[in-house]
Amino acid sequence: MLRAPVELYPSADATALGVGALARLGSGAADTPGEAVGDWESVAVFEPQLAAAAAEEYLSRWEDAALALAELAR
Repeated sequence: MLRAPVELYPSADATALGVGALARLGSGAADTPGEAVGDWESVAVFEPQLAAAAAEEYLSRWEDAALALAELAR
């Protein structure tokens, strides 16, 4: 729905490495996301296939549902 390319990390451990990168940023051990992650090259790039109008419709419906749930939680 964001209509942004997704780069595939070359390791199955991407989630754990991402958590480590966020920890580096949060602790101040890295100043930028690029510094926290380090150099790497994607093994594939997935481009958005969803039309812009359809993505906007899905996002609007998701926002409506999220607001409805928030109202139920009150």
